[in-house]
Amino acid sequence: MIRLLDLAGGLDLDSPKDKIADNQSPYMEGFDLGPGPTVSVAKDFTEYKILGTTPIAIYKFKRKSGAERFVIVAGKYVYDVTDGIESVYTFAVAPSIANFATWRDKCFIATNTSKLLCYDGETVTEINETPHGCTFICLQENRLFLAGELENPSWLYYSNLGDETEWKDPETNIPNVIEVATNDGTKITGLAPQLGEVVIFKNKTMWKLVGTSPADWQLVRVSGETGCIAPKTIAVIDDQLIFLTERGIYMAGSDSVTLISEPIKPVLKEADPSLLYGLMYGFQYWLSDGVDVYIYDLERGAWTYRKDDYMQSMMADGLDLYGAKDGILYKLDKSRNVQYARFDTKEFLTEFPEIEKRFRRLIIQARIPMGMCLDVSVKIDGEFMPEIFTLTEPANISLPPSYIGKKIQVVVEAYSDVGVGFGLTTIDGIHIDDKPLRRRYN
Repeated sequence: MIRLLDLAGGLDLDSPKDKIADNQSPYMEGFDLGPGPTVSVAKDFTEYKILGTTPIAIYKFKRKSGAERFVIVAGKYVYDVTDGIESVYTFAVAPSIANFATWRDKCFIATNTSKLLCYDGETVTEINETPHGCTFICLQENRLFLAGELENPSWLYYSNLGDETEWKDPETNIPNVIEVATNDGTKITGLAPQLGEVVIFKNKTMWKLVGTSPADWQLVRVSGETGCIAPKTIAVIDDQLIFLTERGIYMAGSDSVTLISEPIKPVLKEADPSLLYGLMYGFQYWLSDGVDVYIYDLERGAWTYRKDDYMQSMMADGLDLYGAKDGILYKLDKSRNVQYARFDTKEFLTEFPEIEKRFRRLIIQARIPMGMCLDVSVKIDGEFMPEIFTLTEPANISLPPSYIGKKIQVVVEAYSDVGVGFGLTTIDGIHIDDKPLRRRYN
């Protein structure tokens, strides 16, 4: 038996033929990459809390005591929705951007219509020395950093050491400001921590603030060609940064920058950058384009796809993932599966004249729990064949002789035949016996 597909490769919408792996799919709906070389039916979002208003940002603020507060920004208000829905702050003008940070047992909120806000779990106060309208916030080396001010789009502000209320030099009373290439015609588009340094993104460049204090800080340009064009796509995991550039989505380590978005290039080509946002959930990068969600698995180096799963804001907290839309806060329910999913292989040529009589079986390896079924179909030259094989357990499917010598595409659909599935449906492999397939097609 020859392995055709071990399913570890994930989604590939538009790669050159010489880059397409045998185990990649041009269409994957409702599947996640599972452990090992498998795909599994995706987990589902379930209703967690009715908010009545849709937030532009959600955040879980954890205090040293272990207490947790759910904070959202929606309309002209900051709400604490931990227990009920309590308004804790009113903006003069509703913000369209909000970002959060936790420091010194307090929650900090940076928006485009206010000074920096500080929430201690009871009240929200404005920090008077901060500039108005800074949208980007970063905590590093016991200081807060701010950027994104409309009037000074290339200025990086920083607090005094260990004090969120002081943002001026104590001796000169001059504001703590670093000017980042103010004459290059671009603006700061995001901030992120990396290995004790502050990474400053601009439209077309990347910079790092290197050092431990203002006395020895150095502003270093790390890239003159790669910047960030969509601030909400920036995500951090360990020493890796992921973000959208004009060329696609890059993953940047301390000494390397790698393009990871080639398989979903058509999505990015059509997407509005202002609607794109991303976040880390475990070892996965979740990217929403305003309609669907695309998931990059860092361990596999592969993408999967969640159809119509757009959330207007999302937040990951350890093993929990939350999303909000249409006035409702949702939580990814790890015990519940989507009741329908579809996985398509690439097209393969099955032309083996010398062994036609031996080429007979399509082998589906799967774990199918009670209440779930797999429908297996075959496309030839892009057209579905009339045979549909319904499986409730792993099976060897005999292929008609007329399939030999054709371009074959295998389509597997998982669904519940009783309205609810029990347990996790997993496909471990799709194989064709006797000989490897000779070539692959887009």
